[in-house]
Amino acid sequence: MKQNMFLILLISCASLMAHAQEPALQHRFLALDFWKGKVYHVDQANPSHNWEMPWGGGVRDWQLVGQNRLLISSNDGYSVYDLGSRRKVEDLHNRAFNGVTTVRRRPDGTTWLGANQGTNICVYVLDATNAISRKITIGGIRYLRMMRFTPENTALLTEWDGATEITLKPETPDSQRILRRFKLPRGQKAYMTLKSSDGTYWLAGGYAHGLFQYKPDGTLIRTLEAAQPEGFSNYFYAGFQALKNGHFVQANWTGHGERDFKEGWKLIEFDSEGKVVWHWHMPREQAGSINGVLVLDNLDTTALNDDTAGVLGNR
Repeated sequence: MKQNMFLILLISCASLMAHAQEPALQHRFLALDFWKGKVYHVDQANPSHNWEMPWGGGVRDWQLVGQNRLLISSNDGYSVYDLGSRRKVEDLHNRAFNGVTTVRRRPDGTTWLGANQGTNICVYVLDATNAISRKITIGGIRYLRMMRFTPENTALLTEWDGATEITLKPETPDSQRILRRFKLPRGQKAYMTLKSSDGTYWLAGGYAHGLFQYKPDGTLIRTLEAAQPEGFSNYFYAGFQALKNGHFVQANWTGHGERDFKEGWKLIEFDSEGKVVWHWHMPREQAGSINGVLVLDNLDTTALNDDTAGVLGNR
C-alpha cells in the first residue's frame, strides 16, 4: 500500500513539474492604438524586432493586403502602409465616403468601404482603379462599426445593439437584404462579428465587455469574459482574431484618452474552453488604448489575408 501511494505521489509530482515547465505562450503581433494613433509590432520572442508606426487616430479597421502591406481605413477612405519601411504607399480620400469606419479588400481586387451616412449604412464597392462599381444602402441599423464577410456571400455589419447579416446578391433590393440579427445580451456599441466554420457566430460586445457566441437563429450559446486582477477591468471588447487552434485573441479597448481611461489588460487570449491562457499589457504611457490585433505567428504578410472563413488566413 505504501509503495502504491509513493508511486501515485511520484507521478503527481512529475505531472506538476512537467506542467510548470511548459513554456509561456508568446506571440508576434500588430496592435492598433486608438488613443495614441500608432501601430505596434511586438515580437515577444525577439523584443529587438519591436517597433511602432504612427498613422493618425480614431476608430479604424485594418487588413493585411499582401506585399507586406497594411490597409487602414480613414474617415473618408483608406491608406496603405509598407510594414518594412513603415511608410505610406497608397492613399484614397473622397468626401463621398465620409463616415467610413470599416474597410476590406477582397480576393477579386475590390475594396469595400462601410460608412455611416445620415440614418443609413452605406457600403461602397471600389474596383481596382478605385472607381465606385456598386453602392448598397441599408436602413434601420444604428451606427456601423466593422464589416466582415462569410463564405455564403453575405456581410456581417456590427452595429450599436449587435450585428446584422445581409445578403450581397446584386438582384436583391436593398430593402430586403437583412437575413438575421444578433442582439447583445447587455450593454451597447458592439464592435466586430465573425462566422465560424461550425456555423456559429462570434460577436465582440463593446461596452458589454464580452465575446459572445450565437446560434444562427440568434440564441446566445456562451460568453467569454476575462477575470482580470484587482484594479483592472474589461472596459470595451473591440477587435478580435480567431486562431487556427480554436483560440480567440480579444482587444480590450480602455478609453479615448486620459479623461475616460480604465486600466485593463489590452489583449486577452481565450482557449477553446474559454480559459484565459495569455494576455498582454503595457502601461498607458507606452500603449494607450488598443482596439485591434493581428497575430502574425502563422500568417504570410506577402499574401492577402482575410477572415471570411472565420480564421484569419492567406488568399
